[in-house]
Amino acid sequence: HHVTDRLLTPLGLTATTWDQPDHDDWARPMRWAEDGWTCESPTPPDGMIAPMGGIWTTVADLAGWSAWLADAFPARDDHDPGPLRRSSRREMQTPQRYVGQRTLRGIRLPTSYGYGLRVLDDPEHGTVIMHSGGLPGYGSSMRWTPGGAIAVVTVANVTYAPMTELGARIHDLVHAQGAIPDPPALVAPAVGTLAGRLIEVLSTWGSGRTVSPEMLAALFADNVDPDE
Repeated sequence: HHVTDRLLTPLGLTATTWDQPDHDDWARPMRWAEDGWTCESPTPPDGMIAPMGGIWTTVADLAGWSAWLADAFPARDDHDPGPLRRSSRREMQTPQRYVGQRTLRGIRLPTSYGYGLRVLDDPEHGTVIMHSGGLPGYGSSMRWTPGGAIAVVTVANVTYAPMTELGARIHDLVHAQGAIPDPPALVAPAVGTLAGRLIEVLSTWGSGRTVSPEMLAALFADNVDPDE
């Protein structure tokens, strides 16, 4: 109830449940065994699998969850509706422990763990946040770039389906088509003001116009002159 009330409901993830759907519109769990498909045993009820995140969800809900995490970047001062503040979400997506290298679509890349999420240093996309999941009868993966407008969600009703590899390949294709815009560059008001003053100083330097010592003192640290 705590997770549902504090996270799922405020984020509008109404199709995400703790129990098997009570309707017929859901993908049955399957397993590939002995060169053929067989029905997987139903996922145990809440309790046995719950510690590893045994909840039922949809692509749309998982995409909404990913978008909410990605929206924590960049840091900014505008309204923060929660239910977990943006700074905490950024901590989740900041490397806390290096966990070695892994290979995706033939590329080896360094990986770290944040708080509950993997952080990849990808040569094609820069920082990529992702996590995969697997249960008897299911496999899933989600990935996005911090502040990006697109998340890639891949799911399958096959035991431990390798959806991370597929997600990485889809990410490459979408990126190659120019469909992933760069995140907006936000500038704090104080930084913008000082940058304008610095440009004014640089544009008049050597032109014969006098730059006031007061303006320079406001812009430069006290070690500038000694470091010349």
